[in-house]
Amino acid sequence: MKKHIISVFVLIFYANVFCYSQTAENDREPPREVFVIAEQPPEFPGGVNAFREYMAKNASILIRIPDPQQRNRRRQRQQQATATQYPNLANFTIERDGSISHIRFLRTEDINTDTENRIIRALQEMPKWTPGKQRGRPVEVSQNMQFRLLP
Repeated sequence: MKKHIISVFVLIFYANVFCYSQTAENDREPPREVFVIAEQPPEFPGGVNAFREYMAKNASILIRIPDPQQRNRRRQRQQQATATQYPNLANFTIERDGSISHIRFLRTEDINTDTENRIIRALQEMPKWTPGKQRGRPVEVSQNMQFRLLP
């Protein structure tokens, strides 16, 4: 009889521990997923031309936004042509709420820290974007920006 009672208590203990570990695992936040291409890409208020004007006015740079949805051969030809015209490359993430984060420079030519800070400040202070959407839900999207300094 004592063996049965002890067995029941042991089973209840293990069941309780197992259920607790399952709920703790399910409470974790899902891993962050940043898209490069979204079904509905993010958009600056007013479109790409408004974004170009904003960056020219606030950061004194000319920009080109590469389209990740272009075909490969066409993209390679355009990248070769624009690499000389727009030698610098920055990357940033457009969050689910339209704000900008994770700004980093991937390729810079003749850019000092003052210029980098000016570009970062302009990106952080810009109006919120319309976020990209995947399956109808807002998602974080990584965006590349090729640029050159205005003379």
